[in-house]
Amino acid sequence: MMKAMGIISEYDPFHNGHLYQLQQAKQLTHPDATIVFMSGNWTQRGEPAIYDKWVRAQMALENGADLVIELPIVDAVQPASIFAQRAVNLVSSMKCSYLSFGSEHSDWDFMKLATVTIGKSNEFHDYRYTYPELFRCTVKKQSGIDLNQPNDTLAFWYAKANRQLSFPLKLIPIKRYASGHNSDKLAGKIASGKAIRSAIRSHDDSYQKFIPRSSVHIETEKPLFWSDFWPYLRYELTQSSLSDLGRIYQMREGLEYRLKQAAIKDQTYDSFMTDIKTKRYTYTRLQRLLVYTLFQMTETEMANSRQVIRVLGMNQNGRNYLNQVKKTVRFPIVDRIGKDAFNKTLEIECHSGILYGMLNGRIQDKFTHPIMI
Repeated sequence: MMKAMGIISEYDPFHNGHLYQLQQAKQLTHPDATIVFMSGNWTQRGEPAIYDKWVRAQMALENGADLVIELPIVDAVQPASIFAQRAVNLVSSMKCSYLSFGSEHSDWDFMKLATVTIGKSNEFHDYRYTYPELFRCTVKKQSGIDLNQPNDTLAFWYAKANRQLSFPLKLIPIKRYASGHNSDKLAGKIASGKAIRSAIRSHDDSYQKFIPRSSVHIETEKPLFWSDFWPYLRYELTQSSLSDLGRIYQMREGLEYRLKQAAIKDQTYDSFMTDIKTKRYTYTRLQRLLVYTLFQMTETEMANSRQVIRVLGMNQNGRNYLNQVKKTVRFPIVDRIGKDAFNKTLEIECHSGILYGMLNGRIQDKFTHPIMI
């Protein structure tokens, strides 16, 4: 039986740091197959992926992944706790033995840290602070650890989700090397995704040395940013009724009034974000809400969304592993998008893909097949 390692990722875009983490994880686990569970065209922080899922899946396959599974919009664009829960469920369903991820403190025992109780303290109702601030305070009080780095925080939630599995995965944290998560500098051999995206936005070609070799020439691809989607979001906000906006997933505390008022006034996405930002809500919390609004994702739709195994690409090794486990996987496996997917298994993903494809010029879902290398 083949033994598999799972990696939950965004690869936005795939860069030298991701290559390092992937190689280190392989050295530690010696898997027969490496499966990447990658966010589709929208990321956990509520932003469009700079390049589409097909470009990023191709780069992953050419740099060490054997099988790439999509985290569709209903799984990917979620608060960290829900994102981790849904992603770990997919990793487990594919019968992986290991789950590897980047971490600022790879020496921590995340399974032990995950015994911290979250969400039962009255402090979480203190509206003077953001949820991340209250979360950090709770973890520190119970464990003595200041969980103030993004990869460590996500690792905590992976461990939380892992503890709920009947057969927990072996966690393989890899220490983040060279560049910090939020670093905006292009230096050394490894730069952060944030710095690379910033350079691409400003047409600074120096980012290219921080991207590993691939048959994909990303300098010829069309990068997308929130500003490209702003006219469509603004239309949704100004034309939708307040009652319809109130049904959007995670629309809370009258935010629909604030969003609609700002959309009527503001001409640009940046000025809009400045107007809607409050101390109570982080930018990522608001950006995720904007994704839900753009694609009219309601509480009911999200509650009824089903998880599936959407195959974006594979090599022969990945194909062999998929054939080994496909009869025992508890979620439907989708390797070709036909008309039924628009109505059932991947309805929200397919509809969101239409707009992304309109803007970057490449069909995202309808009648697409996995990449084979």
